[in-house]
Amino acid sequence: MFNGLYDENRAAQVVAYMLHLGGGQLDLLKLTKLCYLAEKRSYDKYGEPLTGDQMSSLEHGPVLGQTFDQTKRYGHPTGVWAAWLKKRSENTIALAHALHDPAEELNALSRADFRVLDEVWAEFGGMGSWALRNWTHDPANCPEWQDPGRSSNPIQSETLFKSIGLSADEAKERENYLASAAKLRKALAAF
Repeated sequence: MFNGLYDENRAAQVVAYMLHLGGGQLDLLKLTKLCYLAEKRSYDKYGEPLTGDQMSSLEHGPVLGQTFDQTKRYGHPTGVWAAWLKKRSENTIALAHALHDPAEELNALSRADFRVLDEVWAEFGGMGSWALRNWTHDPANCPEWQDPGRSSNPIQSETLFKSIGLSADEAKERENYLASAAKLRKALAAF
């Protein structure tokens, strides 16, 4: 949504923590929905993303685009993902190793991030994959998702912000703030 905010390390650690909460492994569909809902919750609660990933509408509901691309791969995970994930088995994604102290091991995540992830798990972790998929298709729950058929469409920031109850003025203010944060992050990364 905001080019320059995506943090692959944080995204991989969000996935790792969700897998940890799921006992070390989860179905891909459920994992992608939980990560999406956590990102949305972070925007709602704190005004900022967990991962900065592009939110997209796909046939089976909303996802975090790059996170989904990394977790759906059949080969061995690469880059930062290799530290956290095993090679995908059918539709199951599993941790590469057990987490003994997530707050210490997942050091890219803040206490606020863990609170968001724990809240999302408490609310949705008990749901099955298809029940969660269907929940995200309900406009009362995820009005920002629009069925793209067999394609995908990005979820626009103004649509997301409207779905979490921001007025048009508040949404514009949030967009400006996050666009500035993305520019600052890009400038700092150049050093």
